[in-house]
Amino acid sequence: MKKNGFTLIELVVVIVILGILAVTAAPRFLNLQQESRISVLRGVKASMQSVNDIVFAKSQLGYVKVRDGSNSNRLTYLDLNKNNIQDDDEWDLIWNYIDNTDIKYAILIDGDLVTEEEGAYYLYIGFDTDNSGTPKSGNCWVKYTQAINEDDDPVYELETSGC
Repeated sequence: MKKNGFTLIELVVVIVILGILAVTAAPRFLNLQQESRISVLRGVKASMQSVNDIVFAKSQLGYVKVRDGSNSNRLTYLDLNKNNIQDDDEWDLIWNYIDNTDIKYAILIDGDLVTEEEGAYYLYIGFDTDNSGTPKSGNCWVKYTQAINEDDDPVYELETSGC
């Protein structure tokens, strides 16, 4: 008599082998989400740095205006169309760099990212990995520290331990 098909033992062996392969490969595939989040945050950090470099260059070309009613060079805005009026897409500047409250409008932020302002100088942009509504507590963020003094540059920090 001719046998067709597989025996039960052959099927069990194949299932066990597939199970072993799945267990060893699963961590690699599960790690893709973490790597993706880190890549997004690196892109956000690079975007913030690039836009601030461009804004600083424009500040040297006369695109910065002192806000009406102020005599401080610290309280300025970027006047892109040079109409001496701060329009909605013209950001507040601190020492010729974008203010921490406006940097999130100067870059494109993915819909999965959340922002959190801290004090007068800091902005966190990141993922809400612990479902707290903020990126800071989940340790998956980019922190923007605006220029605090005239001779300071903005500071960009990346925290990925919770991604």
